[in-house]
Amino acid sequence: MNLVVEHCPLCKNKRHRFFEAVQDNGHSLTYMICDTCGLVFQSPRMSDGELKDFYQAEYRRLVQDDVGPTEKDQRVQAGRARNLLKFLLKNLDLVRSHLDIGSSAGTLLEFIQKQYKCTSVGIEPGDAYRTFSQERGWEVVADLGDIDDKYSTSFDLVTMAHVLEHLPDPVGYLRNLREKWMTPGGHLLIEVPNLNGHTALELSHLTAYSSMTLQRLLDRAGYHMVALEAHGHPRSRLIPLYLTALAQESSQQRPNVSYWTNPSGILFRRKIGMLWARSVTRILPGLAWLPWPELDE
Repeated sequence: MNLVVEHCPLCKNKRHRFFEAVQDNGHSLTYMICDTCGLVFQSPRMSDGELKDFYQAEYRRLVQDDVGPTEKDQRVQAGRARNLLKFLLKNLDLVRSHLDIGSSAGTLLEFIQKQYKCTSVGIEPGDAYRTFSQERGWEVVADLGDIDDKYSTSFDLVTMAHVLEHLPDPVGYLRNLREKWMTPGGHLLIEVPNLNGHTALELSHLTAYSSMTLQRLLDRAGYHMVALEAHGHPRSRLIPLYLTALAQESSQQRPNVSYWTNPSGILFRRKIGMLWARSVTRILPGLAWLPWPELDE
């Protein structure tokens, strides 16, 4: 973990300052904030090679003490998938072909395929989770490069639930999706931890997003926002833990945009958000944190 990030992963500017330091699983992590666009990012971080090895074998054991799907994780994924599907149904009528990146145990893949009667393919780098999904009958491969002619290679819906914050080059990744894997006018569904509601800063999270920086990221990658919600589902009624966004691919060229950012204001909003989370947890714990969702409802 010695790769110093010199350029902001969003706007590529070199001007950034200290944002926050945290301890996670024995690691001392430092997060910086870009003076130009306001993105919060981890620096130093793991190298790309270290990240690949980490996600193939270590990540799940680190976060849940098991490399395969646990009951708790499957319940969380079921609750998340139900909420994401409700969000989709409010904003998108038709899906023909669906790609789920970071498909994990395949729950969101299953929900969308059954609801929209579409073809669905998942990308899951974790060996145990990918095998679990394949054994349940879902089409899941390890990497985008593994998608071959038996699958659709152009998707009108791409989903990325709790994936974006793990990517070292989020703008480049989303641009590649738009240019090589999405139909013209295709849609992108994203969910990330909310910087102003979620602790958000941990070893595997290379970036952390507010609604402002998520909007700026999507715009720079060639998408326009269709809908955005800050919410706590399925874990909280009171704490806006997550940001869920639906964006649409746009063929219009995006000029270089000049941003105005107040880093002190971003830090202040995060502190207020964390204070709110701690306060409602203490005063109204039953509403602040809900039981783990059931697998079936």
